[in-house]
Amino acid sequence: MAQIQRQNWVQEKMDLLKDEFVRDDVVDGWFLMSSFRPIFFIIVAYLLFILKLGPKIMEKRKPLRIKKLLIAYDLFQVFFNGWIVWLVLTGVWYFFMSKLADLLDTVRAQYP
Repeated sequence: MAQIQRQNWVQEKMDLLKDEFVRDDVVDGWFLMSSFRPIFFIIVAYLLFILKLGPKIMEKRKPLRIKKLLIAYDLFQVFFNGWIVWLVLTGVWYFFMSKLADLLDTVRAQYP
């Protein structure tokens, strides 16, 4: 009896989930979008590789010696991101200066 009630409960929850998900006919035809199964199996395969197969393959291999390459990469990232921050900050400064000029123009128009 408890097994039947548990199955009914699970079925009720599954029906509730199906009602909550809204299907979109536009994206149902897209690659990997018609069902949850392809993405689920991709995630399972990824986790199996990362947690089981990958460590087994790499257990007898020596680590790569790429310390200098990693240092160069990190320096590149620091300078590149610093340059992006500089661009954003100068853009924000120009934006606020244009708003200040707009405010002064508005004030001057109200009090000629």
